[in-house]
Amino acid sequence: MTETRDTPAAIIYPPLDIKVIVDKTAGHVAKSGDAFQQLIREKYQSTAKFSFLYPNDPYYAYYSHMVEKYKSGDTTDAPADIPDSMDIDLPLVEAPERPDALQFAHAMPAISAQDLDVIKLTAQFVARNGRQFMTMLAQRESQNYQFDFMSPAHSLFPYFRKLVDQYTLVFFPTTELLDRVDRDRENKHQILDRVNRRMKWVAFEEEERQRKGREAEKEKEAFLSIDWHDFVVVGTVEFVEEDAFVDLPGPLRLQDLATMSLEDKHNSRRIDNGEAPKPASTVVKSTQPPAASSVKSDDEDEDDNDVEMEMDEDDENIDEEIEAERNPKAQLPVQTIGPMKIRKDY
Repeated sequence: MTETRDTPAAIIYPPLDIKVIVDKTAGHVAKSGDAFQQLIREKYQSTAKFSFLYPNDPYYAYYSHMVEKYKSGDTTDAPADIPDSMDIDLPLVEAPERPDALQFAHAMPAISAQDLDVIKLTAQFVARNGRQFMTMLAQRESQNYQFDFMSPAHSLFPYFRKLVDQYTLVFFPTTELLDRVDRDRENKHQILDRVNRRMKWVAFEEEERQRKGREAEKEKEAFLSIDWHDFVVVGTVEFVEEDAFVDLPGPLRLQDLATMSLEDKHNSRRIDNGEAPKPASTVVKSTQPPAASSVKSDDEDEDDNDVEMEMDEDDENIDEEIEAERNPKAQLPVQTIGPMKIRKDY
């Protein structure tokens, strides 16, 4: 097997432009080790000219052969007719050590203050009472859109799970975490070392972000250099006269969407689909004390309120029917959204 690999006839040699990149990459990998090779794979994973780094590429055998040659100090296979002007952009500085992931920090998504309070309070109860409490609460509030974030398919569910993990570590810290806190208390220089490593890693990531930005800018320039007058019509969109008079709702600002609660967003989608918004599924109890002359129980008060509401609705329906008979061209009733109600008595 060694003779087959060392034999030039058994290796597929790449063309000259690819050979330059392979030889220089092999030299850096032989000098810096496999960690440098992994770094190049991560940085240029979407670049076709570095596909020789993977075993399924036909030029991988030649690349491995050159790495072994450079490690042994033999540079006889290095081509002599490669011009010095042909250069490639390879990272000459090794990546710093990746710091440990932050356990008590997480990027906050665009969320309203009301949703944030509900998510935090729910995460605390779930962390304290366990997964069974989460399952029971999700089943109980399945019709309450304020708790849609408990669904794994919701965009706020990862943030909710992260808060649950953080509160769990606070309520039930692990032995490793307590030992680490004790070590940091005895030797505070360890904290400075971790800060220094994270600072280097953040600077490295910023440099990588700027490099990718430069590459994206080059792609944008290449995109703008395309002759857009050379095109083919594949279809047309026809606008009729009625389109100019369609009563469409006004656009919402991004700030309004970010501050809307989950229940408001759901009702807004129902209105856009031509459906009536569902009434709030929660109840807000009055904070004012009852009158001194009131001696009815809570159940009797709720029954009386239900009877009064039904009588009021019947009277309104009769009035609407009479008005419709008098004026058949009357406008259709406008659907309104009732005030949002939040239950506070969990």
